[in-house]
Amino acid sequence: MPDDGPRGLLTGPGGQALGDLASRVRVLFAGGKGGVGKTTVASTLALAQARAGRRVLLVSTDPAHNLGHLWGRPLSDHPTRLT
Repeated sequence: MPDDGPRGLLTGPGGQALGDLASRVRVLFAGGKGGVGKTTVASTLALAQARAGRRVLLVSTDPAHNLGHLWGRPLSDHPTRLT
């Protein structure tokens, strides 16, 4: 199996390509219609890049976002450091 990024986060079809893209760009947006996994993909890419030593800012513009649930902690309109 190919190397799918830090600690195998980016497994599955296209994972390596997404990881390669994320490592080459300064800003990356995840978009699509509802229910396609934008939050999951964006969070996974952010975590993989952070584990690779890059500084990461993960932002959701969706008023019904579930980043807090995904990360297991309350989030608000103010930046929150996740370690």
